Amino acid sequence: MRRYTRSLIGLVLLVLAACSQPTVTIVSVDFVSHKNGDVVTGSRQVQVLARVTAPDDATVAGEHNGQALAFTRQGRDLSATVTLADGTNVLEVEVSAAGKSDTATLALVYPFVSLEDGQAGAVVIGQLDATTASEEAPVTMRMTEPYTRPAFMDGMLFVPDSGTHRVLVFDGVPTTAGAEAAFVVGQPDFETLTPGLGAGGFTEPGAVVPYGDGFLVVDTQNSRVLVFDQVPGDFGASATRVLGQPDFAGFAPGCSATRFRTPDSATFAGDRFVLADTDNHRVLIWDRFPADADTPADVVLGQDGFDTCEPNAGDATPGADTLHTPQAVWSDGQRLIVADTGNHRVLVWNEVPTASNVPADVVIGQATFATADPGLAADAFNWPAYLDSNGNQLFVADADNHRVLVWDSIPTQHGQPADRVLGQPDFVSGAINQGKGVGPDTLNTPSGVHYLDGKLLVADLNNFRYVVFEASAD
Repeated sequence: MRRYTRSLIGLVLLVLAACSQPTVTIVSVDFVSHKNGDVVTGSRQVQVLARVTAPDDATVAGEHNGQALAFTRQGRDLSATVTLADGTNVLEVEVSAAGKSDTATLALVYPFVSLEDGQAGAVVIGQLDATTASEEAPVTMRMTEPYTRPAFMDGMLFVPDSGTHRVLVFDGVPTTAGAEAAFVVGQPDFETLTPGLGAGGFTEPGAVVPYGDGFLVVDTQNSRVLVFDQVPGDFGASATRVLGQPDFAGFAPGCSATRFRTPDSATFAGDRFVLADTDNHRVLIWDRFPADADTPADVVLGQDGFDTCEPNAGDATPGADTLHTPQAVWSDGQRLIVADTGNHRVLVWNEVPTASNVPADVVIGQATFATADPGLAADAFNWPAYLDSNGNQLFVADADNHRVLVWDSIPTQHGQPADRVLGQPDFVSGAINQGKGVGPDTLNTPSGVHYLDGKLLVADLNNFRYVVFEASAD
């Protein structure tokens, strides 16, 4: 009995001792709805969620780009509704209790550039100033037929120029006119401007596309794609692989599942590789990037098979499943958008086709799939030479109307009109350089366009320059 009493007293003392210890307050918080750096497309309004460990009476404070943001708490869950601004959005939540606190930070990117009709470009590349259009600019910046799209890699801007048969490489995106390239790819030096072949030469190169640790150059007039496994840092870069030709010495066009005819651009749809095989009037898709030049495409769009290459598949009128001189392709891995240039229209597939000859879902520039008429309006094109998108907006270089059309959302209806125009004061003007001479707000046959981190780069072909447009001031 005494042993039991002693044991009971000991237990009580242990309990009392445990209860007398101070309570440890744990405070922690983490965002759980998104990952840092996530890119958001579609609606600007998103709900962000965080998970918190803290007493019920803890203080919660939030910020969005430095402005107060209200979070609602329910148990361990914190939530807030945010209207995202253009570009990078920094969200922060801090939880405090009992003298302790924890903070979580989340960066979300909303790709968008707010533009105004007819606004001036901020910078020109390839000329000494914004009012000069000369083919005789210094060779360290000269462009004589800039078109398609540049690429930004390892802090350098790679700008293709068809007329000098090279890609000019700038340290970053130039911020003033007259910027000189650091080096070029496709020529041995700045002074050589002749067509080339082999592993290190181009003839009228088209798009530059990042790929792995390197990039691709669509070598248009050599009817091939060159693969560079590494991003070069100086003159003399050579490709490691070639597509569309049996070897680096080949340049003959062809019509098959492995051969091309003057392709202009390429893109990736997730792991899938998409090529605008321009003068074969088709788009080729590989389920994986081709291992070599003999790897056949898996899907063809615009033709009945891989061995037919006629405009609109030989039909007198276009359809939802035909193409005529497609010059540009874009994809976010889900959708596919094609500049069907010779039909004066743009085609949208809501899902990247996994089988050949799949018809498009939406046409813009025309009221129906059965017409191919050039026009001058907010819903018409005259030779839409190129396009690009950031997932939220669509940009189309409408070459022979000397303008760029901008949609502030990806079109979902046939004939949907554009929201903005660059290069012209309005949607019904289409004169070269607005009929007033070259300037920062004019264009002459724009034949390329590329969105890059809140900037829009336009290849202004017959003004021999690129024009960089930035967000308009509020």
